[in-house]
Amino acid sequence: EELGRPRVDVLATTSGVYRDHFQDKVALIAEAIRLAAASPEPDNPVAKGVQAAEARLRASGESAERAAVLAQARVFSPAPGAYSPSIQFLAKSGDQRGDESRMAELFTNRMSHAYGNGLYGAPARAAYESNLSRTDAATLPRTSSVNGMLDNPMPAGFLGGINLAAKAVTGKDIDLYVSNLR
Repeated sequence: EELGRPRVDVLATTSGVYRDHFQDKVALIAEAIRLAAASPEPDNPVAKGVQAAEARLRASGESAERAAVLAQARVFSPAPGAYSPSIQFLAKSGDQRGDESRMAELFTNRMSHAYGNGLYGAPARAAYESNLSRTDAATLPRTSSVNGMLDNPMPAGFLGGINLAAKAVTGKDIDLYVSNLR
């Protein structure tokens, strides 16, 4: 109401380093999603997204309890002990790289572990793809000038990877942005 527009549903993907160092922020995001999903306004995309995801997950065979938890998952990262999407290595492998679908598959497999709301690295591919199906845009925040966008492959790995993963689900590219938070 204060912003003069409906809520915005979000998907947060993070590196393993951020996941490990900022679990308190993961918990806050999970709590924000829980509260937003319970809010009664009629144009609440968070609530609608959770309801649609829960129905999809139950139809795919998840128990009602697990579907309810996974439907609210919005923070995804590599499995515990892993730190990157790894497509940055595949992208540099020349003829072995394969096509976009191979990189999208690797990114999705690596990044579809849910965190928050009692989840810590739970394999949750269906929940992740449910979030990707509603993704219109992605942003990569930059908070330092120590490393530029082209100094290492991680910006392309994360930002390009989420585009490939969303495209594999929806058939279309998403808008990509770099946010300078300095």
